Order: sequence, then C-alpha cells, then structure tokens
Amino acid sequence: MSANSPTDVPGGVTVVAMLAIVAGIVELVAGIVLVIFSGDVHGYSTGSAVVFGIVTAIVGAIYVWVGRGLLRLDTGAWFVGAFISGFRAVYDLIWLIVLGLDGIGITTLIALIINVLVFAALWSGRAAFGAGGGGPRGAQPA
Repeated sequence: MSANSPTDVPGGVTVVAMLAIVAGIVELVAGIVLVIFSGDVHGYSTGSAVVFGIVTAIVGAIYVWVGRGLLRLDTGAWFVGAFISGFRAVYDLIWLIVLGLDGIGITTLIALIINVLVFAALWSGRAAFGAGGGGPRGAQPA
C-alpha cells in the first residue's frame, strides 16, 4: 500500500485530524458570522469585529488544511497545527481575561476549549510525525 493510504494512518492521528477539521469548520463559520454581524456586536467597534472575524476565518481555513495534512502524516501540517492551536489558545485565554464572556466571549470560550484539545492531541501524538524524538517515520539512525 502507498504511504498515503487511509489504512496507514493510525487511529489516533485520524481522530486528531477530524478534530482539526471540525475546529476549522467551526472557526470558519464563526469568523464569517462575526464579519456579517460586525455592526451588532455589543461593546466592540465594527472594525475590530471585522478584523477578529477575518483572523478567525483564516485560522479556520488553516485548521482544515492541517487536518487534511494530518491524514497524510505530513510533518509540516503537524508543526503548523501545533503552533497555530497553541498560539490561538493563548490568544483566546488573554481575550477572555481582558474582555470576559460578554459580546462574542462565549464563542471565544468554545474556541479556547477546542484549541487546547487540538494542541494536546497533536503534542501527545508527535512521534507519529517524527517530531519530538525518533526522527521521521521509517528513518534509520546513522
């Protein structure tokens, strides 16, 4: 079988990939909704809501790409996914600390939970991608 065959992907990696794809779709939708209703977000300027919506949609698109890459055991997708999910978790936590759960905060709380779950799952499965020791899949020590 080829290296890209779905049967070659470990079950845990498939779960992480699906979680990343779901997170990406949720963030894409949330970003688009935020841009559409940017004038109705209480306590925030329309410009701020639009920028936050665009950033959220971009991150969602990256998550979808990462999920697809994880299904192919792409190390680049793993690295980008771990970086983005970790960065977004910190960003969402700061957002909640500074602004609380008012306005769009509940969406931020949901995004924070999803980002923490994605990061934790990627970090714990890093060996399947050759990250965190052991070298790339199939590599022999020198």
